[in-house]
Amino acid sequence: MAKPLYSIVVPVYKSEHCLRELYNRIDKTFENIDGDYELILVEDCGGDNSWQVMKSLRELDNRVKIIKLTRNFGQHNALMCGFSFASGRYVITMDDDLQNPPEEIPKLIDAITNSDFDVVCGMPKKRKHSLFRNIGSHAYLSLVSLIFKQIPYLKMSNFRIIRKYVIDNVLQIYTPNPTVGILMLKITEKVGGVTVDHHERFCGKSTYSRAKLFRHSMHGILYNSTLPLKVVFFLGIVCLCLSAALGMYYLIAYLKGAITVSGWTTLVLLMLSSSGIIMFSVGIIGEYLLRIIQEVYRIPQYVIKDKEI
Repeated sequence: MAKPLYSIVVPVYKSEHCLRELYNRIDKTFENIDGDYELILVEDCGGDNSWQVMKSLRELDNRVKIIKLTRNFGQHNALMCGFSFASGRYVITMDDDLQNPPEEIPKLIDAITNSDFDVVCGMPKKRKHSLFRNIGSHAYLSLVSLIFKQIPYLKMSNFRIIRKYVIDNVLQIYTPNPTVGILMLKITEKVGGVTVDHHERFCGKSTYSRAKLFRHSMHGILYNSTLPLKVVFFLGIVCLCLSAALGMYYLIAYLKGAITVSGWTTLVLLMLSSSGIIMFSVGIIGEYLLRIIQEVYRIPQYVIKDKEI
């Protein structure tokens, strides 16, 4: 098969009932797009029959490349695996649950081919998630915008199109817990967005628990930013200044004879606040040390068990 113009990478997790619909809608969408495509499905060990469905799609169409990992490595690790097999000039990423409608792909293609953007993200008009997840996503994206000085209105998402040279450079960055969106921001500042629809899940329910979302957010920030360490340093400065001011206040009050009884309450409050800041600081430093250890051990991003490409 000739090298395709577009590579579509989709992490697969417990989506046996979505995959045929996903393939059919992608194939129908590309009937009206100049340039061929390849569909790369990476099965992340969801424990259902997704792999069998993927094999049947592969038998039907050799443009479908299928990869099975040895265990559940996570969505972004599966994306990195798919990137290593992508051969198109443009790489499109999307979820397997059809919340990203394949019919919106032409909007991404038009946006990147008619601009000098290296990455174009599909910005949902309204995310079809729970209120808690929407609030958490907004807070996380706002923090990412602050760290990377990103355009305020730009909403990063998993539905995006990327130029191949950006993908090639992202693959050069080793981290055992990658966050693809942040890795791309390390490579290029030319990131744009286009408004797209966001639908309800085609089937099943999200497997992202609150704990998983929090852990993913922590990985994204701690692996790619020193902001938490700077916050701890700032807290230390503030605590030092407050302690100095409080010390001067009590010294002056003592010299004026205004203090007749030892300030037991003040002493306890000072001990608790300083201990809390110290423990918080040690926790932040510990999180960074854990990630340094993981980097030193060179824990693999993914391990492939089987593939048909």
